[in-house]
Amino acid sequence: MNLFNLGLSGVRTSELRLQVAANNMQNVLTPGYNRQSVQVATNSAMSTGTGYIGMGVNAVTIQRAYDGFLYQQLSNAESKESSLSAQSAQLTQIASLFSDRTVGVSPAISAFFSSLNSLASSPADPAIREDVIGKGNTLVSQIKSAYNELQTQRDGLNTQISNAVTQVNSYLNEINDLNKSITTATGTGHAPNDLLDLRDQKLRELNSLVGIKTVPDGDRVTVTLENGTTLLSGNKVYPLVAKPSDADPQRVVVAATIQTGPTTSQTVDMADSSVVNGTLGGLVAVRSNSLDGAQNRLGQLSIALATAFNAIHSTGQTAAGAAGGDFFSIGDPKILKNAGNTGAATLTPAYKLADIAKLNTSDYQIRFDASVGAAGEYMVTRLPNGTATSAGAGPTLDLDGVSVDVTGAAADGDTWILSPTRDAARDLTQLVQNSEDIAAADAAGGSANGETAKALAALQSDRIFNSGTANLTELYSQFVNVIGVDAAGVKSAFEAQTKLANERFSAQQNVSGTSETLEMNDMMTFQRQYQASAKVLQTASTIFDTILGLKG
Repeated sequence: MNLFNLGLSGVRTSELRLQVAANNMQNVLTPGYNRQSVQVATNSAMSTGTGYIGMGVNAVTIQRAYDGFLYQQLSNAESKESSLSAQSAQLTQIASLFSDRTVGVSPAISAFFSSLNSLASSPADPAIREDVIGKGNTLVSQIKSAYNELQTQRDGLNTQISNAVTQVNSYLNEINDLNKSITTATGTGHAPNDLLDLRDQKLRELNSLVGIKTVPDGDRVTVTLENGTTLLSGNKVYPLVAKPSDADPQRVVVAATIQTGPTTSQTVDMADSSVVNGTLGGLVAVRSNSLDGAQNRLGQLSIALATAFNAIHSTGQTAAGAAGGDFFSIGDPKILKNAGNTGAATLTPAYKLADIAKLNTSDYQIRFDASVGAAGEYMVTRLPNGTATSAGAGPTLDLDGVSVDVTGAAADGDTWILSPTRDAARDLTQLVQNSEDIAAADAAGGSANGETAKALAALQSDRIFNSGTANLTELYSQFVNVIGVDAAGVKSAFEAQTKLANERFSAQQNVSGTSETLEMNDMMTFQRQYQASAKVLQTASTIFDTILGLKG
């Protein structure tokens, strides 16, 4: 009987090994699959008068080849790769919008000022005057078109952020279900390898959507964002929410679900900086770090063009000898009241033309703090990372090139977002549409000269912008260059991160991956072991039959 037991244990173990190897073979291309192997131990030997005789082999469990450190390194590398991929795709669109020198804003600027140079030489020529009107309208149209393209991209980002949040929540629910299934399956005393692989793969895919951290909790995992915001704990999912920002309803932000009681919760808007890595982190980052800046810089260019042009044009004379007025209009700065404000204060901003050179591309948070000063003051923070400084108690707040009039009483903690240049390109308008109303002449020389037109044309080359360091063409070139540098830098970082992710994947696969060659070699070995064990059984049967025959 001992020979039978020896052969039987070998047959059973070899059969199990063949099954596991075949399963490995079938899952060579399955994402997230970790190679499995049968863990065996020798059966207790039997004592005989001639010593201990082995009793064969025993299959203990089926184990997956898994290295948690390598898995985490790979998952984190892929998360950063996804973030940079999303940023690179968005920045490439922005860069291509402004890099073309044959169409768009840049050639429109050149054509407009070329027409002004012609007007300076022939101020009475009606055809040239009409050309200036046409070229000015084209320039305004191209600036507005660029703004609209950026706004379309902003709307697209809002949609992509919403879609990514929906995917995140779907993954969280799947992982929660897998947690439950793994807890149940582990009750058998053996690890449910396929369920563990599937959960790891879902966590890895979730990490590619948004940066997360995982903490083991028995057979379960707890999932948080990288800033510690809980997404999954115990049996409960705390979903993310994509919603219009309380501070800016045109901006979709990510909000966290916060437990406020045993059965109650609320959503809280998170700062963009709280959502990092993964596709979602990349989308949020490119909006904050690049798209906002691009729209602001385009607005700054529009304001610089309009105010400088108006300052000169208003000093000239039209063809009829009348005083020249504003050639362009730029509207007012954008300010948004937070939806959560409880006070009655109204803030109304306006450009300070005398200090317009101080205008920059920053946005500002204005917050009323009742604890500052005798009756509270308005604290101003330059976004995204500025330090709060007091702008006084009102009724007028002086900022960089902008004044803000305050009416009504604010409540402690009330906030506003001021974007001095965000929509200036959208609001840019050419007021002069009658060619006779162009103030080409100066007051000293009479309406027949072109001195004012000459001064207007010089704006293209005079370094009066950026504190006297750039002319209008250079100002636009600097704007385009910033976008190009950002796009090139992110693209380079993305390529480097892709290389790193590939290296991490290779390292992880060296431990956990499988291959057809490896499994074929193992299957041949296990087949020979099976045949050998079967031969033992056959021999034992023959011996047993022989013994029975002798007794007969």
